[in-house]
Amino acid sequence: MASVVRYTARTQESVILDDASAPGPFSDDAYIRERHARSVLCVPLVKQDRLVALLYLENNLAPHVFTPARTAVLKVVASQAAISLGMRVRAADATTSGNLRHSRMSSRSVGAVSMSGPGRASRCRALAM
Repeated sequence: MASVVRYTARTQESVILDDASAPGPFSDDAYIRERHARSVLCVPLVKQDRLVALLYLENNLAPHVFTPARTAVLKVVASQAAISLGMRVRAADATTSGNLRHSRMSSRSVGAVSMSGPGRASRCRALAM
């Protein structure tokens, strides 16, 4: 996951792995191998050419889960999320002191949540970028 997330953050391009277990550019990722991820999708949430967040989804049961139609819907949802997150960051920046604002903007973290069933998070993990 870390290599997929870093690539998406760096290039601001979506990554879709139809079968993450097949040989490919991210097949050496330890997280993907350990979790036996089959389908992976990572979408950048960009607002005015600025990366606001990333949407990372995986499925360890089946390949080819993220079809073009599903990916299109997720990208629309991601763009709306980017707009909302961008407005929230601007509002927070307007009320923060200069030092704290600089500190927050210069450090980024990415979190991952694993779902063990509908509505149940089984594992949360933070990644440094």
